[in-house]
Amino acid sequence: MGKPIIRKNSSINNNVTLFELYKIQKKKSSLSNKLSIISSKCWITNSSLINNLSPTTLSFEDSSYIVDTDPSDDFFINELEQQNFDNTIKNNKSTYQKGLKDLNLAFKYDKEERYDEAYPIFKQHADVGNAEAQLKVGIYLRNRYVNSIDTLHSVKYLKKAALQNLPEAQYLYGTTIINRSAFGEKIEKGLNYLKMAALQNHILAMEDFGKYLKEGKIIKKDISQGEEFIKKASQLKKLKL
Repeated sequence: MGKPIIRKNSSINNNVTLFELYKIQKKKSSLSNKLSIISSKCWITNSSLINNLSPTTLSFEDSSYIVDTDPSDDFFINELEQQNFDNTIKNNKSTYQKGLKDLNLAFKYDKEERYDEAYPIFKQHADVGNAEAQLKVGIYLRNRYVNSIDTLHSVKYLKKAALQNLPEAQYLYGTTIINRSAFGEKIEKGLNYLKMAALQNHILAMEDFGKYLKEGKIIKKDISQGEEFIKKASQLKKLKL
């Protein structure tokens, strides 16, 4: 990427600390014509799980997210990786996870409507990537189960769970966008998440998406496909009775 990387076998003068090397490298970088176009480019990480599954004309939005820079293009980060900092981070995370309370206990509290006791446990698990816990935190913040409504953080956690392909989260995140509660997001994105949930047989998502297709107000009108979604949702309802 135009930035020299110190390899593991490199001999480094003991009088120069790692941080000093980092500052020297950064200074050199800033004086070298801003490097190449890559240094100002955003890198895209693809987390899309569903492609070409649509029974309608609406194509899926790729659920990618943009990272400000490419981590592999940073001298200091490469040096840290060479000194096994990744293992340290993993060990710290492992230690943190050992301190987590039982998630099943949170679901028990949730069922008993003991939300103040359930929430801290869900929050712990949500912050280490558990999709079910992320969904619960999003719902709690959305429905004022704890403290007050926090729409901004509710949307954040619902989105995290939706990106892990959880149908209920995709439905809630999609409808939040469609109802204009997710600031700055386009309705098309909400429809895409609603569709993802519908294609995983989420009944409410199928009903809503079918309705939008039949109405043709915020999506291209397709009465037959809309009726198909609604019909399938009705059949699934009967099977659950």
